[in-house]
Amino acid sequence: MEGNTLELIGIAVAIVASVLGGVWFIFSKVFGMGRFSQRVEELDKRTSNAACEAHGREIYGMRDDVKAVRNDISTIKSQLSVHDKDIECIKSDMSTVKSELTFVKNDMASVKNELIKVTSLLSVKYKNVAPMFALKNSPRRLNDFGLRVLEDIMGMEFLQTNKDFFFAQIDACSPKTAYDVENAAHTVCLTSIDNEIFNRLKNFVYNSPSYDIKDDEGKEKKYDLSLPDVCFVLSLPLRDMYLAAHPEIVSE
Repeated sequence: MEGNTLELIGIAVAIVASVLGGVWFIFSKVFGMGRFSQRVEELDKRTSNAACEAHGREIYGMRDDVKAVRNDISTIKSQLSVHDKDIECIKSDMSTVKSELTFVKNDMASVKNELIKVTSLLSVKYKNVAPMFALKNSPRRLNDFGLRVLEDIMGMEFLQTNKDFFFAQIDACSPKTAYDVENAAHTVCLTSIDNEIFNRLKNFVYNSPSYDIKDDEGKEKKYDLSLPDVCFVLSLPLRDMYLAAHPEIVSE
């Protein structure tokens, strides 16, 4: 009987222990889940706050970038405004230059007209001495004295060396006839005496002695060669050179 009672007590204790162990397990799980939930909630809060703070910093950074871009745009607009003013000044200056060029063009036309008048007067003046250097032989040709001067000044070498220069000057006169070419050849020689290509001829005229020539009555006399005389002597072979290069003028 006593043995059965002890056995029953042992069984009861075991059952109670088992029940209490299960209850403790359940409570431990419940409390563990609570702590886990709390940790998850805290982690979520920290994560949420961290994301918001990061986004906030990014937003503020973007705001700063936008402000910087706006400042750059404002600076560019200000610079463009300055350039606009510069462009207006340049346009104004160009307008002034254009007006001045118009005046210069008119002045050049006036100078050209005056130059034509002067050369025409010189041509008339030295036409009086033409018989001294040339013969009117349809067309005019250099006489013995003219040929002598041409040789002394090495005139043909001078014309060959500077042919392109003189041809360009005659082209500018737009001659239509052989008569025009003859006048143009004389004119371009007279108007080019300030060019450095004439320096050697100027020295020749300066250093040359007086020539012994005969007047209309056959009497001997002295003649001092001048630079316009040299120009006249050069003009006739220059005329022939130009006409030879432009046969269409002669055929018209």
